[in-house]
Amino acid sequence: MMRNANIRLMSLSVVVASALWYANAQPTLYWIYDPDDPDTQHRVWGYSVTKDGRYVVGSCITGWENYDPDRKYPFLWDRQNQSFNISFANCNTVGVEARDVAYVNGDYGPNDLTIVGRYPSAASTPFVWSQNGGCHPVNFANIGFAYSLSEDYLFAGVDRSGPNPLAVIWGSSYPRPGLYRKVLQTGPSEALAIAKQNSSIVVGWARNAAGRNQAVVWKHTGVRDPSPAQQYFLPYPSDWSSLTGSAAVAISSNGRIILGNGSGQIIRDEAIAPVAAIFIWRWDGANSGTITLEEIPTSTVIFDASTALAISDDGRTIVGYRNYPDTTRQVSPRAARWRKTGSRWVYEDLNQTYSNLLRDGSVLRVAQAISPDGRYIVGWGDNAIRRRQEAFLLDTGPSCTVHNGDVNNDGCISDADLLQVLFAFGSTGSNLGRVDVNCDGTVDDADLIVVLLNFGRC
Repeated sequence: MMRNANIRLMSLSVVVASALWYANAQPTLYWIYDPDDPDTQHRVWGYSVTKDGRYVVGSCITGWENYDPDRKYPFLWDRQNQSFNISFANCNTVGVEARDVAYVNGDYGPNDLTIVGRYPSAASTPFVWSQNGGCHPVNFANIGFAYSLSEDYLFAGVDRSGPNPLAVIWGSSYPRPGLYRKVLQTGPSEALAIAKQNSSIVVGWARNAAGRNQAVVWKHTGVRDPSPAQQYFLPYPSDWSSLTGSAAVAISSNGRIILGNGSGQIIRDEAIAPVAAIFIWRWDGANSGTITLEEIPTSTVIFDASTALAISDDGRTIVGYRNYPDTTRQVSPRAARWRKTGSRWVYEDLNQTYSNLLRDGSVLRVAQAISPDGRYIVGWGDNAIRRRQEAFLLDTGPSCTVHNGDVNNDGCISDADLLQVLFAFGSTGSNLGRVDVNCDGTVDDADLIVVLLNFGRC
């Protein structure tokens, strides 16, 4: 009896400690800049963040190049030691732009911090840098930009070496090492994002039969496999009479949820009126017949329009920006977040939601990226203290979404989900991820039971 009582007391103390941790974990805003460059002309853009919120990458205009906007430097910022590094791995050649970052199982080992973007040459070429492998162009024969990378060392982007932009992937697949290229679409197109944990799925846009740019998803069989990629045009609302253009700009880690933006025309009161929306497409990752569309209407007027740029892995948080007219009647963006509550999408101006972090008059302008769990948001804004544009990392605090036991978010509850819960059994904390199925701060019998009760469902 005494032993059972002690166990209950120990369990209670863990729950209390976890609850206190949650209560004390407050949102935090970090401004990201080069501390060695105090000039107000120093400008920084934040483009991507690692899933743990530690590293941020982007580009900056610096005094080292006399603030020439055509001579940007890449940067790697480490939240752990607050370091701003524009000289990582000799990758500080003028004109390099860092666009995406992830921990990658690549040619140089597992969990290798890796960055992709654009590298200057006679014409810009995609580049890749990794903590273990250093910095090098993907292929000097390629002209273009690597926008996104997966965790198994594939990069998605655009090749501009010909008369039309082409959606491509670069990277390795077993047997390694070596970088290869595969064209996903031979017509005008761009690959804008690749699924981090399912690199066979890539999204972007391609020219349709009507000559419009339309959002697409590609399903490929590997960078070394000559088989053509399957391409599916993503639908737009059925009540639109025509599509002006759309693009898929982001994708969940498992490739099941796709985010994009689009505009078109609709017949209203016997007249043609413009229309625009943020799009969320969902599918099973394999069959085009399963693709569904959800829309968040937005304004077609430029000073009141919204643009979505990134989505969390559960598909319930979107970040981007919304335009507002400023005091001089110029268009001025403000960082935005949309969160799904029940069946509704709720819009937030991040400057209002986190106004207590911006009491000095600073403004968050663009929310460019979000971590898979929805906790960390990266972008850029106006830092009123230093009177210049700087990148930011917004830590919104611990978050968790209750789910049905699909820990790896692949659409099925299987042995893989069960093993993740078992391996994490007994863990506590506020950032456990999806292994904490019921979001109570502890991986225990309650989480295991949910997985077992739903085992085998897809």
